[in-house]
Amino acid sequence: MHTLAYPLLHQKPMLSLASSTVFAACATLALVGSAACVAPVDSPVGTTDSSHTELPTMAASYSLTIDSTVVATHEEDGSESILHTRLFALAHTTQNGAEVSFTVQPCRLSLPPAGGFQGTVKDRTIQLAEPVATTARLVVGEDGYELRSDPFAFVLGVEDVAPDEPLPTDGDDPRVVDVDEDDAPGFSIHFAMMRVFSALRAAASLSGRPVSGGDFVGPVELEVEHVIYGDSNWLVDAKELAEEAAEKTTVESEDHRFVLEPLQVEHEASCADVLALL
Repeated sequence: MHTLAYPLLHQKPMLSLASSTVFAACATLALVGSAACVAPVDSPVGTTDSSHTELPTMAASYSLTIDSTVVATHEEDGSESILHTRLFALAHTTQNGAEVSFTVQPCRLSLPPAGGFQGTVKDRTIQLAEPVATTARLVVGEDGYELRSDPFAFVLGVEDVAPDEPLPTDGDDPRVVDVDEDDAPGFSIHFAMMRVFSALRAAASLSGRPVSGGDFVGPVELEVEHVIYGDSNWLVDAKELAEEAAEKTTVESEDHRFVLEPLQVEHEASCADVLALL
């Protein structure tokens, strides 16, 4: 699995990498180089695992939360970083017996602080990622029914890239698009002192069990590819420094989990309904 590196801003005008794994994310997600971010998902308050021997009936729409936590050590000083990334998305479903069709739309990406600085991706930017369709199945396991999805991938900052093709590494590549229309390639991660121009592909598959209340919870298989095209601060080279830092960072452990929570709305659900739960 690749890992998602997140730029750390220090007091000197330089970036260094603090992690891997996200958007999811996604990253995850944290972001820079390869990718993976993880954080264990707490069971919803007041719910316990329930053994479902009857085929579950899926809701029409869900809030999907992917939590990611990565533990990494840094070669230079031996320090350890624990980074949490969270992706919130909207999932529409159509059920036909044990087959479930999903359409998933990213809504918000929450990044961990890095070196005392907080990086953000604007909600309206992450929502520019095209919705993705996938199929899941409700299958009988040892403890009742489980939901298992096919892989699906969010892409932001590029277009016309095949699933098995690496993301473009040159910001002048015609497949790199200025999705947030800020006159920079790809999409921007915003820091107080700079923007980092990026592209992201986060591929995930879900495998979880129903719990009381209609939620599904379980692990996520997550692979994130993140590319940096440049930055807005002439004092640093975010791309070069992130690559150097990645070589000196070791991922010790990672964990990715999800929660699917039914949206109880009478209208067609949107990202606004997902974010209203936060």
